[in-house]
Amino acid sequence: MKLKHRITHHFHKTLKANHSDHEIALGFSLGTFFEIFFIVPGLGLIISILVLLTYSKLSKYALLFAILFWNVLFIAPIYILSYQVGNFLFEIFPSIDTSIPDIPFADTFLPKGKKFLVGHLLVSTIFSIIVYLLARWFIKVYRRRLDLKK
Repeated sequence: MKLKHRITHHFHKTLKANHSDHEIALGFSLGTFFEIFFIVPGLGLIISILVLLTYSKLSKYALLFAILFWNVLFIAPIYILSYQVGNFLFEIFPSIDTSIPDIPFADTFLPKGKKFLVGHLLVSTIFSIIVYLLARWFIKVYRRRLDLKK
């Protein structure tokens, strides 16, 4: 119960911060993109920290909250969706033959990896845009309700 209270506290602290709704939503959206797109565990966190050091106007809480939000339970279905989107795209648009005869399994691995990466880039980008729009809308509604209570 203590963890739930701490998460709720940080969530409300993020929404009440002096950042604009755009800065908070952008921070959450970038955190979403970094955590979903970078397949190597921890790489999204490292890049997020570098972005936070570079751009001080972003909401640090929102970006880090997004990284914590997109955990393994959410990421696994997104990887499956990414491969399906890439597979669908490569069925519509024929691809160039990328077979390499000297490397074993290259003729099966490279096309599947390419399908996954193209689909993953598309899915990550779309998820980030949707998250930005939803977060910005939610922040506006939340702040409007806070103003009405005062």
